[in-house]
Amino acid sequence: MLREEKRTMIFYEAPHKLVSTLEDFCACFGEDRPVALCRELTKLHEEVVRTTLGEALARYRTEQPRGEFALVVAGAPEVLDEPDEAVALERVRALQEAGASLRDAVRQAAQETGMNKNALYRLATQIREE
Repeated sequence: MLREEKRTMIFYEAPHKLVSTLEDFCACFGEDRPVALCRELTKLHEEVVRTTLGEALARYRTEQPRGEFALVVAGAPEVLDEPDEAVALERVRALQEAGASLRDAVRQAAQETGMNKNALYRLATQIREE
């Protein structure tokens, strides 16, 4: 489905269909998705407006669109999974049992799990103190 498409998408639209298309895009992609509305490209009245889908819809509901549009819609943002603290702490423990120092174990576990090294060190030292 286009909602999860990571690549930038380009759509061409006639002015009399623009508001309807923007309404559909807001429903599909969400009002916060970035868009560039490129109007009358290569012509005298060329215009590029960079905004969000919701703001574009509000603008063209009150302002009559003129000219042909190319809509450049940003792809879906990358969803980064939060590193699992329990997994990272278990990895620190396993590395320490294998003979690594706390500092080295935290550094390696942070690299492997993507967790912030300083945050992982704080967690590991809190658990040791308990």
